[in-house]
Amino acid sequence: MDVTQRDVRSMLDELFGLRTSLAALPQERDAAILRQLPPELQETVASIMQEFADMQEQREQEDNTLAGQIRTAVKTLGVPVLGTHLQASYEPGRRSWDSDGLERLAEREPEVLTYRKQGEPVVSIRARAQRRRMTPVLYDMHGL
Repeated sequence: MDVTQRDVRSMLDELFGLRTSLAALPQERDAAILRQLPPELQETVASIMQEFADMQEQREQEDNTLAGQIRTAVKTLGVPVLGTHLQASYEPGRRSWDSDGLERLAEREPEVLTYRKQGEPVVSIRARAQRRRMTPVLYDMHGL
């Protein structure tokens, strides 16, 4: 299959639309439920929904705080820790080398190249930081 950057951009935009739609579903569901209720119950149910939304936000903050404390503790211990339902893995920091410097050394000492390994490429998909553009957008007409 021949694939171009334009194809992948299109797929990324489609994936973003799907994820946006999925994220909006709970609010759309709640709005649909409220529309089906008699006016005298809508306010009460909306209040309950807001109460649970507030509880969810509070618990997410507590989760983030506790997860941060666990990460710090496991880094200090230097070993993985198993809980009843969760585990905190531990990986020591990766060792790295100055690749450019080693390439220069390999020119003089070619046997160094026997120790070079090339790993498989890794692809991750994550949200892009949004920036405000101060100049007009110029589109690439070549699909790159």
